[in-house]
Amino acid sequence: MGLRADGYALCVAIYAPFSPVWLRELPAVQALRMMLIQNFVRTVDVRMVAELGT
Repeated sequence: MGLRADGYALCVAIYAPFSPVWLRELPAVQALRMMLIQNFVRTVDVRMVAELGT
């Protein structure tokens, strides 16, 4: 799970509004994004969200 979490963290940072656009155009970044989209589904545990909101 560590590699998946690292991949998501990297994509979040690269696609943030303050990141340079050229990073998104790197072939390795595009391949990572496609691999994450095709192979993984992100879910949110609503119990955790409820605890954080209190």
